[in-house]
Amino acid sequence: MSSQYHLNASPGVKDFIKTGKRRARIGNIILALLLTFIFLSNVPDVNRSSAVEYQEPIRTFRLPGQGNCSMAGAWDGQFYYSIDSNCYSSTILIYKLNEDGVTLYGQRNIVDSVDKRPIMISNLTWDPKRKKIWAAHAKSVYLVTMASKAQVNGEPKANYAIAEKMFLMERSGSYAIGGIAYDLGDDSLYVVPDSHSRIYQFRLNAKNDSEALIRILTPKEGKRILSSFSRFPQVSKIRMSGIAVARDNLIVGVNKNKKMVTLSKSDGIILSERYIDVEMFGSITCLMAPFGKSPDEENVMIKDVYGSYLQTYYVTNIQCHK
Repeated sequence: MSSQYHLNASPGVKDFIKTGKRRARIGNIILALLLTFIFLSNVPDVNRSSAVEYQEPIRTFRLPGQGNCSMAGAWDGQFYYSIDSNCYSSTILIYKLNEDGVTLYGQRNIVDSVDKRPIMISNLTWDPKRKKIWAAHAKSVYLVTMASKAQVNGEPKANYAIAEKMFLMERSGSYAIGGIAYDLGDDSLYVVPDSHSRIYQFRLNAKNDSEALIRILTPKEGKRILSSFSRFPQVSKIRMSGIAVARDNLIVGVNKNKKMVTLSKSDGIILSERYIDVEMFGSITCLMAPFGKSPDEENVMIKDVYGSYLQTYYVTNIQCHK
């Protein structure tokens, strides 16, 4: 004769099992929603990417005397300034641009204002307020006066530019300066190390080097997400070269994709992208005065680092300081 025993779970055990199953289902739902959110937030914006279009240059200038690596370029409304070669140099070449092409107008050898030793620079920009040039290399920033004469070894020498060291930058990245731009709006300087992912802004009235750095700006892509507020900024991994100020925006070059990108100056959000066919972005200049035959014909200059070319463009929705 066999005996059978049936174990019946107590009410407390049954409630515990039901609670566990319910929590597991809720956990699975939350996990599914989280994975869906991550997937959707990383889906490329097709409409935004398809808006990238080719920007046709209006004019192309071949700069004589340029070597195979020159990132520097500055426009003062009358002359275009650049360095000769090797990615950095102590010689500034001066060009006159006209309808017929380019004339090598002259050159200046850059010397230190204190001991008159040669000063190496890798990029420069024009300051319309001081009527001088800001130049930089490694961590040093100079204010350059394009004087025709300077005392060298006690004797007057022609064709020299005087460089006064203003401050040392607190930054990371290459010794070469990929882009430098002066902001007339707040009297500051934007610097991008060569092929770098961050932009450094410096105040020009700082009392010492430690006070010079204002902020570090990183480009961000604004992506639409579900069931949240309007935008979610995501840090972009673009490597920049060349920079210009266009009122409330910044213009930078992205060498890998041959894009010229417009950023919001306040938060670094990417506003627009344009395809520019250059070998490598050098200096980008936002023109503060009419350059072409009509006032709205050209508003951006882009220098090709390796091709020794300077090209002008008309870009919509970009306004420079006047």
